[in-house]
Amino acid sequence: MLYLNVHFSEKDEAKSKYARWDPEKKKWYATNEKYYYRFSKWIEGESVATNNVYIAVMDRECWKCKNETPVYGFAVRSKGIIDITGETDDIEEYTGFDTVIIPISSNDVPEEVRKYLSESTKCEIRFSKTIKKSYFSNICTHCNTLQGNHFVYDEVDSFTGIETTMLEENPISYIKFKLVNDIPLIYEAGDHIVAPPVKIFDENNIIESGISIE
Repeated sequence: MLYLNVHFSEKDEAKSKYARWDPEKKKWYATNEKYYYRFSKWIEGESVATNNVYIAVMDRECWKCKNETPVYGFAVRSKGIIDITGETDDIEEYTGFDTVIIPISSNDVPEEVRKYLSESTKCEIRFSKTIKKSYFSNICTHCNTLQGNHFVYDEVDSFTGIETTMLEENPISYIKFKLVNDIPLIYEAGDHIVAPPVKIFDENNIIESGISIE
């Protein structure tokens, strides 16, 4: 089930597309993920996450002190993402990744996930001299230095540039959050594409957070 942002003036149009009304939350919602694309004008994003989302955790050498420090990303299984733009029916086949990892600074990150990171890790809002703005960041546990988004997510041995062979020495663990309802993502299929395909998700390396996201 996916809640929609339907303006009052468009309620009849939403109803004609078989959206349903939740009188308690006073919001329209769609029930069949196969047809989410029909409601794209009321979904704030390019895709939809279903079932579960995760925090991906891996160790990374701090660029400043050179000690190993945990870094975090917001992760969604590719098979749990529905593209509503019509670009692809299979995110994993299209991108080559079995898991999509998004920076924790992204607006895609649910409030519950960001709260967990704030309370359980050193992640916090920090000002970056490089880009001259503040954002929710990974922080070194040893020297308290900001680990920038480019450093954590875009370099060769980091989340989106990682290769399967690297995982043997530096495996990724996943903290699981259950989705009560599906949620929209700004993520657009094709942000990162690799060949040959890369499998980075490990069913045996999951930690249950015990937290459900409404």
